[in-house]
Amino acid sequence: MDIPVTDHSASSPVSPLRAARCKHGITQQELADLAGVSQSFISNLEAGLSALDYRVLGAVSKLGEDTKPLKRRHRKYVAAMARLARRQTAAPALAPCDSKPKKTDAG
Repeated sequence: MDIPVTDHSASSPVSPLRAARCKHGITQQELADLAGVSQSFISNLEAGLSALDYRVLGAVSKLGEDTKPLKRRHRKYVAAMARLARRQTAAPALAPCDSKPKKTDAG
């Protein structure tokens, strides 16, 4: 089963790790216990804040998932999340239209 990088109904990236985890009906804590990592690390992975770890890949493999496409999809997901973050912070705040430029002593 191919897990989508985007959820077209919500127009937002979907974590391939979360999709794989939910497909198998396990919680972040259960995956963390299986992988020997913290639940917060799994949360960071699903948020696109970290690269996949070999321990997590091993745990996902034990669930029966093919890890090679999962790694590729996770890299795309992290890149998509980074693009979203840049878009949200790239535009400078604009002054309201009714504000007047400040006068300077030179002008």
